[in-house]
Amino acid sequence: MPDRDVVTWTAMMACYTSSNYHTHAWNMLVEMVRSEVAPNAFTVSSVLKACKAMKCVLHGALVHGLAIKKGLEGSIYVDNALMDMYATCCVFMDDACIVFKVMKIKNDVSWTTLITGYTHRGDGYAGLRVFRQMLMVGS
Repeated sequence: MPDRDVVTWTAMMACYTSSNYHTHAWNMLVEMVRSEVAPNAFTVSSVLKACKAMKCVLHGALVHGLAIKKGLEGSIYVDNALMDMYATCCVFMDDACIVFKVMKIKNDVSWTTLITGYTHRGDGYAGLRVFRQMLMVGS
């Protein structure tokens, strides 16, 4: 395609990610940035899923920086994908918790992502603590 816009790039990344071609999705993001096409929230969330699947926190952190630079932090899609990537790829839950704490809007996916991050690490107590907190705020 001679003319590629953010939708075209994002569609390719989402397709690669859903087909388990995570490295291809990452390479598409790199090529997109080089082509000076600005990503949107869906682009970032799609490529963060690829970073999570590759268990590559370095790539995920670079995407986080790109999201901040492009003003996409604060999007529920980006924030939930960031939490999920950090909860999966990091040794500790600290980075996922930081993203969660600064989120202005939290939905059921946000809470579930944090709970799941703890329980997958074998910290059921922390998962239950977050669940209780969720019930208390009425989410």
